[in-house]
Amino acid sequence: MTLTRSGGIAGSADTITVEPDGRWTATGRTGTARTGQLSPADLDRLRALAGSAPSGGGPGRPDVRCADTYTYRLAIGANTVEWTDCPSGPQPPAAASALAHLLLRAGALR
Repeated sequence: MTLTRSGGIAGSADTITVEPDGRWTATGRTGTARTGQLSPADLDRLRALAGSAPSGGGPGRPDVRCADTYTYRLAIGANTVEWTDCPSGPQPPAAASALAHLLLRAGALR
């Protein structure tokens, strides 16, 4: 599974890849890699959410009225979904959003 987050006011470019056993590797726009391990509880939650993740596509074009928002791309195997965090734009599927929040909360992307 790979989550990419880009944009924001600082122009972030973060990517995290999570292996099936919960090991993760994250890189930021500087290219510095960080590694870690999801807790057993987070890994169980990740697996449950990944099983209900969307298959292909995305919620549509982002709302151009939003500035300094993050753009997300979540890939699970051959399935990919993309969205922005613009409140007035299309919202991501619940499972995709929950997966992104899980990875952010786990400390992989700060």
